[in-house]
Amino acid sequence: MIDKLDVRIPKDAFMTPEFRQTYLETKENPKYWHRAEHYSSVADLRPFGYEAILHVGLRHRRSGPKGGCHKLELIDAGQRTAKELLAEIERIFETPIRYRKSTDSEMQPKGTEQLQLMRIDLAADVDAVPVNWFRAHMRVAWKRRLAEIGQYMVITQGEGETLYYGKRPNCLRVYNKTAELRVQHKRLTRSVSPDAEIPDFEQLYGTSADHVLTRVERQIGGGKLPERISTLSQLKNLPEFDPFSRVEILSSPLQPVAAITTDCELALAGERFRQMVAERGLQRAQQEIRLRFPHNPSRTLKRLAPFAFLLDNEKGISKENLLELYRASVTAQLVA
Repeated sequence: MIDKLDVRIPKDAFMTPEFRQTYLETKENPKYWHRAEHYSSVADLRPFGYEAILHVGLRHRRSGPKGGCHKLELIDAGQRTAKELLAEIERIFETPIRYRKSTDSEMQPKGTEQLQLMRIDLAADVDAVPVNWFRAHMRVAWKRRLAEIGQYMVITQGEGETLYYGKRPNCLRVYNKTAELRVQHKRLTRSVSPDAEIPDFEQLYGTSADHVLTRVERQIGGGKLPERISTLSQLKNLPEFDPFSRVEILSSPLQPVAAITTDCELALAGERFRQMVAERGLQRAQQEIRLRFPHNPSRTLKRLAPFAFLLDNEKGISKENLLELYRASVTAQLVA
């Protein structure tokens, strides 16, 4: 699914009359608008009935084609269809809009769909497979940084678990989606009056509060979006795009050490590597091997690879099934 979408708006795009009136009435009010590091002003538009965050006037690259442009963050993109996302943009900015080769943009009959993407998060929700399973069985090729937040970061009742592979704005996250929803539900119950009727968790989210639901999410931004998914019109290409192309998931069963090798030294090393994978996860275990044995680490990891396959009673998922879940959800968003 499309879980988050940020769109670049040309600096000379026109606000719709309805939104422009709201903007002119509130732009000097610090309750809504504040200055940001990269933009002249930023506001959460939800108090005004728009499901978006608007960043006005990029303060860098003033001489380039991106100078002075705006950024529109579409909120709760995963809960809306592609048509609804386009309609939300058109409630705020008038179309058609397109870019030309000069430093400015111009109004032409190309429509909102020609707007460029600044960031897109693509995700798959995996049922009944906990974060810890991914920690032990998954790695992301070519990523050199792994920040682990789980037992060390309490989201709600100590159940928050998030794995980060890579570094923002281009990274992959694996986290406990149900725990995130529990946090949202608690915030909701605190923000309403005591007399208000609040839907219970299952009514609001369609799942129980103790259900195991893990989200695997790829964030792409910072000018790294592939050309074929770089504009709103190219969202139609998402079902053929693989956001998990660098993900590797172990699927082979555990083998006894004696069945892998008769070399005593390799068997002892393999048992230790298997223990490291179980305790720290596949990605971190491989990183430590690369650091400790920098001379030809690929060869060392190749010899140790058969020992990494773990035996557990938890249901897992294959790379192919993960991709199928993503494609099914994103297709549903696009065709609805």
